[in-house]
Amino acid sequence: MDFSTLDKFLDEHLWYYGLYGCDLAVTYKGQTVYRKQLGIDDIETGKKINGNELYYIFSATKPVTCAGALRLVERGLLELDAPVSRYIPEFENIKISTPDGVVKAKNVMTVKHLFTMTAGYDYNIYCEAVDKLRGKNPNFTSRELAAALSEFPLHFEPGTDFLYSLCHDILAGVVEAVTDMRFCEYQKKNIFVPLGMTRTCFHADGLDEKLFATQYLYDNGEKKCRKIPLKCEYTLSPNHDSGGAGMICCTDDYMKFVCAMSLGGTSKDGYQLLKRETVDLMRKNHLPYNVERKFIRRMLGYSYGLGVRTMVDKNAQHAKSPVGEFGWDGAASAYVLIDPDNQVGVYYAQNVRDCGYMYHIGHPALRDHIYKALEL
Repeated sequence: MDFSTLDKFLDEHLWYYGLYGCDLAVTYKGQTVYRKQLGIDDIETGKKINGNELYYIFSATKPVTCAGALRLVERGLLELDAPVSRYIPEFENIKISTPDGVVKAKNVMTVKHLFTMTAGYDYNIYCEAVDKLRGKNPNFTSRELAAALSEFPLHFEPGTDFLYSLCHDILAGVVEAVTDMRFCEYQKKNIFVPLGMTRTCFHADGLDEKLFATQYLYDNGEKKCRKIPLKCEYTLSPNHDSGGAGMICCTDDYMKFVCAMSLGGTSKDGYQLLKRETVDLMRKNHLPYNVERKFIRRMLGYSYGLGVRTMVDKNAQHAKSPVGEFGWDGAASAYVLIDPDNQVGVYYAQNVRDCGYMYHIGHPALRDHIYKALEL
């Protein structure tokens, strides 16, 4: 394996795009074959990235949330095609916003619609439904947030379009309703502890800020970063565990999840996070053709599975990864790649928010340099 071109890319892309530091890990057939930290964590102090940093991983939370929910599907406690109202009754009377006003929805919202971001929600965490809930109870749970969002007038009939949204926060609420456990405790019991993810959590209470990577905001025009406060605005209350964007994690911990998934759902230590057929179901394209076309325009060559992008046309961008490679990313440039067919797992951690370059150029380049080095 020759990772020299990957090394060169990491060196050059940080310098050219004005980024400060990153942390990259790659596993192949369950073994770590590449791990590198590069650059500066805190530009003010000169502290270097050392690989132990905690990160707010934002939407890189989503694959872990969906894996947790799919464990309930495996056990028969949650059905993909069941109405959400079976688990949270408030969803019985969902409504749609139309040019003629708000009307009762014709389609039933299913659990699968939440997984696939086709339920009709958006990502407005300051909407009236959330504000109303916060006014009544500032310490609301994920289950209570989901119930409150049942009052949100949807943008379209469930199942008819794709819109990146709060769907996985609602899914976390469904998990709470099904298990009668707080979502963070369910994930801890079923994923974090069994996989040895000892530094992973949903809230920063009691954590020293010095343990975190410094957070920056990227100016795409100037190619510069500026330091911003260390926080995750998607965690909406002390008892809300954001299934869409709330996890705090370090690279070593997240790689334990990625590695298990790349091995078909079972960790090197033998813990079965998911069955192989469930991993395959997760990475299957679940968007109808007319909806899939819209997602492909968002991410060339990919469609969307159960909470993850999934490669459906590698020729669309001459990708070196295979059809069925899947994963997601995060608002601070995190990147997740899982390939069970070749047993490849990748996690890239960065601390720069809103860096458009990473999603459109950086992540695909990382993917292709890694596959070239692995000679796959």
